[in-house]
Amino acid sequence: MSRFTQKVVSSVDSTTAGVALRIVATTTNQDTDQSFLEVEYLTLDGSRKRRLIAREYFRTPTKVADQLLKAGARLSNPVPEVKAALASSNGVPHYTTTGRTGWHQDSFVLPTETIGPLAGKLRFDGSLAPDPALGMRAGTLKKWRRGLRAPYSKSDYLVLGTSLAAASTILGLIGETEGAIFHLHGLSHSPSNGVTKENSSSGKTTVGRVTMSAIGRADKNDLMTFDLTGRGAEELCFAHNHLTMGLDEEGRAHGHSSSSRISAFHLPYMVAGGRGAFRSAKAAADPALRNLTWALFAISTGERPLDGRAVARPEGQQVRQIALPVPSGAEGGIFNLIDGCGDEVLLTARALAAQTEETIASNYGMALGAFVSKLCSEPREEVTARINKSLAAFVRKVEAGEPWEQRFARKFAIVYAAAALMAKFGIAPWKRGRAWTALVNLHRIARSALLNHQVLTDAVVSKLRKAVREGEFPVVKKGASIEANDSLGMTRKLNRKSCLLIRKSRIQSLVRPQTGTEMVLQELTKRGILLKGSDGKRTALIMINGKRKRYLCLDKNCLMH
Repeated sequence: MSRFTQKVVSSVDSTTAGVALRIVATTTNQDTDQSFLEVEYLTLDGSRKRRLIAREYFRTPTKVADQLLKAGARLSNPVPEVKAALASSNGVPHYTTTGRTGWHQDSFVLPTETIGPLAGKLRFDGSLAPDPALGMRAGTLKKWRRGLRAPYSKSDYLVLGTSLAAASTILGLIGETEGAIFHLHGLSHSPSNGVTKENSSSGKTTVGRVTMSAIGRADKNDLMTFDLTGRGAEELCFAHNHLTMGLDEEGRAHGHSSSSRISAFHLPYMVAGGRGAFRSAKAAADPALRNLTWALFAISTGERPLDGRAVARPEGQQVRQIALPVPSGAEGGIFNLIDGCGDEVLLTARALAAQTEETIASNYGMALGAFVSKLCSEPREEVTARINKSLAAFVRKVEAGEPWEQRFARKFAIVYAAAALMAKFGIAPWKRGRAWTALVNLHRIARSALLNHQVLTDAVVSKLRKAVREGEFPVVKKGASIEANDSLGMTRKLNRKSCLLIRKSRIQSLVRPQTGTEMVLQELTKRGILLKGSDGKRTALIMINGKRKRYLCLDKNCLMH
């Protein structure tokens, strides 16, 4: 079976309206070096369609005629009509096709159009694309944006999901080849008490559908599942290069045998790494087995992280497949910013979810095209500089110091940079500050999900004990004045207890990574080391040098034993 592209021709030139068959162009697929003739034909129902047929088939007109008749062409005398069309094809235009979306030099190939200098010269060939909804469009961008405005205001998860397509696009601008899968799951992980199941009806699939609505139709059945062979996953990524990809319900992957289905362990490495299996030159000579590359961000959903673990996964996988726990449906699910409690939160979340579903059901496939058009209209050097500035600011904000921490934070930083550009271009209904808050918050959630609060707290306790032994907490009597020094804090009697007073910023400097500070403070309180103030707050007001300042108060005896 030859590769083919088929489309309905909506308008027909009056000079060709009565022609049953004609060749309108020649084309070469740059991925496979195969050439085709684009044939336009009259169908049995009176419409006109186009199809790509391999050029070598025209050496045997009966083969071409058979393909066209099978496709519903209205041909009264098939073979002579094929010969006549071929004879009159001299001088038809030529264009190039590719099955790889995304950046090609300074142009961007979308399923529906090419934006940039190669417009009209390079087109997307979706004949082998495994995603039939890719590039489908309906409604308007204005209605899509307006309908999602309220849901965005209450969901950090929707801001992330919607920004992934734009984030995949800017990977090519900054020379980044490693993407990531953001995996939304419904399990709460605690190193001390194991795994606790959350309500699965929390809106995870809705986030995946909103993500895909930026590039095509986003019905629930349009989302791919994890039931993929290795080659199928490669082709899916290739067709979504510099776009985005959605995988839904990891637990539903059961169609293939374990020997043919790609493993959940290797999937993140392949998707984020941007390269499929490397095949020999002999195997790769087959167009269906050629070596494929891509770069993209993806979103996936499931009841648990892909390999069923949250802490023990290798660091390489943690940064390629980023686990994002979602609150239970009773707590608002993906709508994590709803104020209130109990049934009030649940009712508001349901209303926002219904509004989201209604919006993307009739408005989709517009956002990324509008974003790329704006992107291509800007000087590339200026856009790249703006993106890099956003990346640096984000990494500084989350205080990612160590190389792995920086690599992890950079994934969220790229999504933030894309979200900020979407705000600047008027594509998404949020301000830059809203995008900043959402991505910083989700980075904290994702990073905290990988931390063991017991281990973090033990490390901080060890550092504090060492500091006490080395005199980093000098004794200061009530009413005494002290000079600024480099010590961590001071020792003072409070309510007949010997307490260590330390500013929150100083104890934060002892936590690695600092994202775990809140977890450490909670554990110190649970162990009886951190004492609450008389007002029930975690910090107490202490008079130092005539000024009241807030300090964390640690029970010295409890800490040292």
